[in-house]
Amino acid sequence: WSGVGLYVHNQMNDKLKATLRLEQFNDTDGMRTGTVQDLTSATLTGGFTLSKSAELRLEFRLDKSKKSVFTGEGGSLKKDRNTISVAYLVKF
Repeated sequence: WSGVGLYVHNQMNDKLKATLRLEQFNDTDGMRTGTVQDLTSATLTGGFTLSKSAELRLEFRLDKSKKSVFTGEGGSLKKDRNTISVAYLVKF
């Protein structure tokens, strides 16, 4: 298995930041994921600093595989998955 990732981060000002992550993972023998597959993901994260110790993040992620490995509606399998998440981080 092998993988590579590219991360681009932009601190727009002292309150706003954005990060783009592109990742490719090849599981040539199914050792890591249980399925012989190539996985690709793209993630865009926006961050807003609320205070010195708090941050709010919004993230959109797209995962794709050449095989149907992601669970869809009714338990069916599909080749891609979209995820949206919101996170509140406390730094200490």
